Amino acid sequence: MTDQAPLTLDDIRVRFLEAQSQLTDAASAVETIRHAAERLGSAREGLSVAGTEIAALAERFGSVADAMAENADRLREGVDAIRLGDPAAIRQQIQELDAAFTAMQEVMGTRFGVLEAAQAETTRAVGEVRVASATATRHQLITIAVTLVGFAILAVLLLVR
Repeated sequence: MTDQAPLTLDDIRVRFLEAQSQLTDAASAVETIRHAAERLGSAREGLSVAGTEIAALAERFGSVADAMAENADRLREGVDAIRLGDPAAIRQQIQELDAAFTAMQEVMGTRFGVLEAAQAETTRAVGEVRVASATATRHQLITIAVTLVGFAILAVLLLVR
């Protein structure tokens, strides 16, 4: 036989309370683990979204960098072209362009002068036509009046006979 004392109700109650305390601690630990797992999942999703945004931003920066490199190449080509150009030849071309522009201005001035003279001549001719038209109209009115007077005299003579 064993020398152990029989279990009393108080012993069982103490063991139940200890077990309940351990279960409560275990439940709290499980809840803490569950919250940590949720936070870890949220953090992972956030990292995934952040990674996607960083990749898009890097792509935009890459496009900007490419455009800047292309612009730098174009500027370098322009500077090289200016550097390789003969300043005297460039100056001569500018002078030739200026002379051509001045000649064009003179030709246009002459042409505008001719146009203004033609317009003045046309205006004078139109004035003469108006005067001639007015004179012709007066002559027509006089002719009509004389013709009417003639018809009136003829009618009176026919009636009198």
